[in-house]
Amino acid sequence: MNKPLRVLIIEDSEDDAFIFLRQLTKGGYEPVSERVETRKAMITALDKQRWDVIISDYYMPNFSGLDALGLLKETGLDVPFIIVSGAIGEDIAVEAMKLGANDYVMKKNLSRLVVSIERELREAAGRRERRRMEEERTTLIQELTDALAKIKTLNGLLPICASCKNIRDDRGYWQKVESFIEAHTQAEFTHGICPDCRQKLYPEYAFKT
Repeated sequence: MNKPLRVLIIEDSEDDAFIFLRQLTKGGYEPVSERVETRKAMITALDKQRWDVIISDYYMPNFSGLDALGLLKETGLDVPFIIVSGAIGEDIAVEAMKLGANDYVMKKNLSRLVVSIERELREAAGRRERRRMEEERTTLIQELTDALAKIKTLNGLLPICASCKNIRDDRGYWQKVESFIEAHTQAEFTHGICPDCRQKLYPEYAFKT
């Protein structure tokens, strides 16, 4: 079964667009496409849905491949942009890639089109994964920062009972000092008796080692 592929084609020739789609079908894809040839139509298409790849001619009467590339950059969308043309030289193609195009394919060598698209789809997936991981990292840092801020509130004023020394938490419940501190920090308690308390509670053992 062919793989679905959403393709935005920027091309003034309907025949050439048909050839691109036929090449994709031969390469194992089931393309869902739209052909546009003006800036306004491209804006509408980009707003309408998310595209997997954009294939653009370089020279067109009312719109150029570089115009389309610039518009894509304005949107901030990360969509592989491949120039397919029969009239540009190597130097122009390289310059287009410097400006942000992901690849170029000559119309006389369309056998490269599927290979180029597959490579750029993998690269785009890798970029999405890196962004996802960075977002998760940012979220984790924020959560740790928030947790640290809560821990630091222990340096502020704490409602503590003058008699039993229990502490009132922010929900109004009273709990032992040990429980409160363990819940708000990484500290754990061990228990012993200090010299003053030993003298008071167990005077008979106060001076014994």
